[in-house]
Amino acid sequence: MYEQGEFLLPLRNGIIPSKPLLFHWLSVFLAYCLGSFPAYLPRVVSVVAASLVLATVGRCMQLVTASSKQDRYVLPMLLWLPLFVLITCYGFTRMVLIARVDMLYVSFVTLCFYCVLRECLSVERSSRVPWLYWISVSCAVLARGPLGLVIPMGSLLMTACYFRDAGDLRRRLLRSYCFSLHGLCVFVALALPWYGIAWYVQGDVFIQKVFWFENVTRFTGGAQIPSREWYYYFTQLFRTAHLWWLLFVVGLYQVY
Repeated sequence: MYEQGEFLLPLRNGIIPSKPLLFHWLSVFLAYCLGSFPAYLPRVVSVVAASLVLATVGRCMQLVTASSKQDRYVLPMLLWLPLFVLITCYGFTRMVLIARVDMLYVSFVTLCFYCVLRECLSVERSSRVPWLYWISVSCAVLARGPLGLVIPMGSLLMTACYFRDAGDLRRRLLRSYCFSLHGLCVFVALALPWYGIAWYVQGDVFIQKVFWFENVTRFTGGAQIPSREWYYYFTQLFRTAHLWWLLFVVGLYQVY
């Protein structure tokens, strides 16, 4: 992309990309600012995205502690503990150090969660928060694909169902976020043009790879997906959540 100037649908050895290009666009933008493309540059995007995740989580905890009636000595722990867990978690630090789209995607999804949490907990209402939500959704779709829409909207609908007895809050969540005409216009303007152009250029091959293979086959399995033992993902969970996987054991013990 940087050498050939092909920004819409660059090919790697004649193969179309399997992920959308927001991560690559940001990396190339930094390269043009520097005048070169050093090997560490894509990691800079991941580090900035991780900083955004930490800042957003910290802001979420500020909202939670502001509405909490806990002791004043407990509140600082509630604010800083999630940040400490993230920084010392193997899976989080690994995503920061590798040049992949995941951390950028997580940063925008975290922003979506913040917008919904603010709507639920904040006394002050702001018309700018729904705009931030839909801009974040659009960027998440450009970073990772349809999952950038599915996960924020799924969590939003579950939140609306949870607050079904709070009629005013439920209506605001559905009207300002889920079924917002302004939000739909933002999504169509930001997220869909690249998909439309890529589909026009590559046709069904693009749909088959970016939509079907990356978002369906990877979850359901297929000839191109290696078969794993039933306990494989449990071991991956423990590895990714290290050093904090013991919290899962404590939680299960308290539940049962």
